[in-house]
Amino acid sequence: MNLALNDTVCMEKYLELFAQKYPDDLHIIQLDNGPLHQSLNMSIPENIIF
Repeated sequence: MNLALNDTVCMEKYLELFAQKYPDDLHIIQLDNGPLHQSLNMSIPENIIF
C-alpha cells in the first residue's frame, strides 16, 4: 500500500469515528492544501464539511 493511499484510509477512519462520536453536531474542519491532505476518493461523513 502506498503512503498516499494509507493516509487516505487512516483519515477516512478518523473522520468516521469522529462523526460517530458527535453525531448530532455539524463539524467544519479546515485543512491546508499540503499534498498529503488531498485525495480524490475520500468518503466524508454527512456531518463533516472541509
